[in-house]
Amino acid sequence: MTKLEGRIAMLFPAIAMAFELGCAARVVNVGALDVAPKLPLPRQEGRLALALAPATPDAIRIQAHGFPVVEVSAFRATLRRAFERAFAPSFALAGPGTSDAVLMVEVTDIAFVTERNARARRGDRHGAFGAAIVLAHGSVPQVHKASTRRVRYAQLRFAATLRERGAPVARLVGLATAAQATAGSEESVAASLGSAVAVLYQRIAREFFLGGIALVSREEH
Repeated sequence: MTKLEGRIAMLFPAIAMAFELGCAARVVNVGALDVAPKLPLPRQEGRLALALAPATPDAIRIQAHGFPVVEVSAFRATLRRAFERAFAPSFALAGPGTSDAVLMVEVTDIAFVTERNARARRGDRHGAFGAAIVLAHGSVPQVHKASTRRVRYAQLRFAATLRERGAPVARLVGLATAAQATAGSEESVAASLGSAVAVLYQRIAREFFLGGIALVSREEH
């Protein structure tokens, strides 16, 4: 190899890195969303409140190879709005101090996966979904295997606990994957994230309240 060929070979990694960073430079901003999940619930007795776990971030930066950087803000407001619109037709909503039961929701990760049945495996450097998650308070991003597919689905990793009189009566841990896909436009990214939030509350309603759990009203005691 000549000196010129050696210099060209040394430049290739830098050129590739610059190209990749340039392609990933576009940022999509998603603020508070108005999500109205449809729940198959009849009218329920008792008063229900929402509590968001402290670990649920309000601002998140999500990076994925071949996909825009997504910066989410006011995410806790999105969760509260969706809860109110989802459960108000079926429950009397109240504050945590005056309710018969409290639904505690914790969302720990947001990713954009390439398949609806894909699982964004936390801590796996070889995951198939190609996303790096960076919480706004500066935690170290997780680097994942790049994917060439452009269509993604927003996915939330969550835990939900239903408490009555301070005691847990039901718990659900899992993933909520959007029914709506996004190719990376600002409108479709927001719609996919909103769809994932809707799926989150639909799963909670199905597992907790369609499964036979009935809230006990305070007036009965």
